[in-house]
Amino acid sequence: MHSPLTAEDVLANVAEAMGGTQAVMDLRSFTIDAQGERWVLDEGFDVGEGATRRGTFTEQLYYDVAGDQLRLDYDLTAFGVRRIVSEIISADLGFIDGQNAIGAPAAVSNMLSDRWASIRKHQMLLNPAILLRKLLANPSAVTLVHEVRLQTGRHHVLRVENGAAPLMVFVNAVTDRLTKVTTMENDELRRDVPLEVRYNRWRWADFGVTRGTRWWEERAALRSPGWRRAGDRLRVPPE
Repeated sequence: MHSPLTAEDVLANVAEAMGGTQAVMDLRSFTIDAQGERWVLDEGFDVGEGATRRGTFTEQLYYDVAGDQLRLDYDLTAFGVRRIVSEIISADLGFIDGQNAIGAPAAVSNMLSDRWASIRKHQMLLNPAILLRKLLANPSAVTLVHEVRLQTGRHHVLRVENGAAPLMVFVNAVTDRLTKVTTMENDELRRDVPLEVRYNRWRWADFGVTRGTRWWEERAALRSPGWRRAGDRLRVPPE
């Protein structure tokens, strides 16, 4: 007879599927180079229409996990106007360097707390290793609420207390991989709006996690979701 599954059991299984609890907690830093398109709600000509394409971007993220710091360097094009801007965060402080808005001069300015909190939250959701570290460090905030069946199979659903709106974390019951996270966000025009982040195409990526002292154990890999564009890559910064 098997004991009932707990939230801690599910988290341990997710960590094992990602590369192991120790490897997740030993993560120190990583970078991501990405490119894509930006789509924004309520900036079109008609009230209530869907998201409209605003432009393209390239981005380089450097995340110093151990030092609780991150930097995002953007090269943005919106409405035919190119802007280069960086967002730098250290602990609970941040600043913006570059052209923060179309028509504005390049400058260095302090980052308001709502922008700082939004960047932190979105980077946690976009990088499951960061999310998992948060959950492993505070398992008392995680509750196993129920199971659901999605198109990809049976899933455990974890509820994570996260300020005003909880995170609902969906874990494939067979593979133990994260499938998606849902929550709610405040929108000035639409009030509460749902936010959903989906993870797929999981693959091994060298995060540079040190494990052991032998040469073949020096760099341990973690699983990370894939990217839609073949040119996007995940790499470790030089020592």
